[in-house]
Amino acid sequence: MLYENKLDSYFIVNEKTSLQYPLHIHRYIEIVHVIEGKLDMQIGPVRHILNQGDIAFIFPNIAHDYHTLSDDAHTSLNIVNCSLELLPLYKMKLEGYYPHIPVIRNDNIPDDLNWIENRLNHIPRALLTGELVGSLISAGFCFAFPYLRPMPVDQSVNKELSTRIISYIGDHALENLSLDSLSRQFGIGRYALSRIFSNILGTNLAGYINSQRINYAKFQLLNTEKDISTVCYECGYHNQQTFNRIFKKVTGINPTTYRKLHSGLLYPSNLTALLPGQGQITSQDSSTG
Repeated sequence: MLYENKLDSYFIVNEKTSLQYPLHIHRYIEIVHVIEGKLDMQIGPVRHILNQGDIAFIFPNIAHDYHTLSDDAHTSLNIVNCSLELLPLYKMKLEGYYPHIPVIRNDNIPDDLNWIENRLNHIPRALLTGELVGSLISAGFCFAFPYLRPMPVDQSVNKELSTRIISYIGDHALENLSLDSLSRQFGIGRYALSRIFSNILGTNLAGYINSQRINYAKFQLLNTEKDISTVCYECGYHNQQTFNRIFKKVTGINPTTYRKLHSGLLYPSNLTALLPGQGQITSQDSSTG
């Protein structure tokens, strides 16, 4: 069997909210097409401004962030995430590689690539399968690779230790993490760990974990009918007042208002597999309060 058809292997979404998300890493490929608005992205060591029509390609395990420069009323982003298991023809060409030019500008996008993206976004959800998604994205890479010019990752682009730490936090962000627990996990001192966050990620541990948790909270608020206190607990917080304060700091509004303002927006249910994993929460995490 060429493809493994799992619901958690891909998701396709049109994002109409302003994204402010710090540097992070994941193990799947990501494609971001700016349909409307303006986006500031760091991909690897370089910052890029994406204008309307531009497409960014993020390879696996390459650090990147999002900062939308347009408001909700003027933002529309087509985002595709796909596991390498659905791309057997390109898996070896994507793992351990980094696109020398990760952004294809609007004027240079091949018509065939636009057609493929259009099919991905307009095929009825009930008909989308791993086989179909994998085939279309593989075809897209046929046209994109000459522009991306992939090259092997070197240590200046993707420092091995920082990559491991960011990836680990992405998998365990809803658990009780702290500088002490991460220092023990990776065998480095608290000071060295703090420097990784301040120098490489441009934030502190608490800020990074909170950004991951609030991203998951937003999904829960829009895709479920769970009350705010339940969402608060499931996102790793044991105090609703703290949750409300951090949610407002990250998004600019409180959870109740966010749910009302975006009540018509639903994310694909399989997006949960690409958000922080739900670990066992055993005690209050003072590091993120």
